[in-house]
This record gives sequence, structure tokens and C-alpha cells, in this order.
Amino acid sequence: MRPAFVSDLFQRFVQWILTSSTSQSVVDQMIIISPYEAQKLLPAISDSHLVNLHLYAPRPDLGYKSLDSLDLYTVPERFSPQIPQSRIIELNLFAGQLYFETFREYVDVCQFLGIERQEVVKILTLQTRLNVASQSLR
Repeated sequence: MRPAFVSDLFQRFVQWILTSSTSQSVVDQMIIISPYEAQKLLPAISDSHLVNLHLYAPRPDLGYKSLDSLDLYTVPERFSPQIPQSRIIELNLFAGQLYFETFREYVDVCQFLGIERQEVVKILTLQTRLNVASQSLR
């Protein structure tokens, strides 16, 4: 009998982001590409005036700086484009980033996902109380 779920052993982390801008200052499209695609497209990207290649990684814990501003490594090295908050939220969620820089970012993600922020706070408060109660019983 064949297992119901087979893991994809070739799934990669989000690492290379291709952005395009119709104006010179605001990113309007973002595409996640593989390292192979980044290598093959590098000469064309270097010559382009509307496309940039960025290095990205989701933040593994709060001790690391967030790389979602896409300014760590950019080809060609022209300018730091302004990235709309909605694009950053989509990128971080897709890449699995679990840490928020600010409370405002947390609120934006809740709104993006359609989650009532007060309900999340109630659930977390209840979980904390249950954890404290269960530890006091030991």
C-alpha cells in the first residue's frame, strides 16, 4: 500500500526574489525564482533598468535582522525600491517567517489573513492561563 502523503525532498527555501517596477521607486511585482533561474537570468537582469534580483531569507529567530526589505544584496545595485507592505506580508507568510518586527506588522498580518486581532489575544491569554494553571498543579 502506498503512503497517503509523500514529502517533496526537493523543496527549496525562498532565497532569490525578482522584482519589477513600472516606476523607479515602487515595486509592483515580485517573483520567487530558483538559484538555477537566478544564475541563468543574471546577465539579462544586470542589463535591465526595470528588474532587480534580491537575496532573501526568512528570519529564523528574533536575534536576526529581518531581510524583507530586500536590501542585503541587489543586482543591479542601483537603488533600494520601496516595497508595499502587502507584498512584504505575502512574501514573509509564503517563506514561513514567524516573527514580527513591530506590533503594527502583527496587526497588518491579522488584517491580511482576516483574523480578528482581539480574538487572537483572548486565545493567547487563555492558553497562558492554562499553562500557568497546569504547571502549578505539578
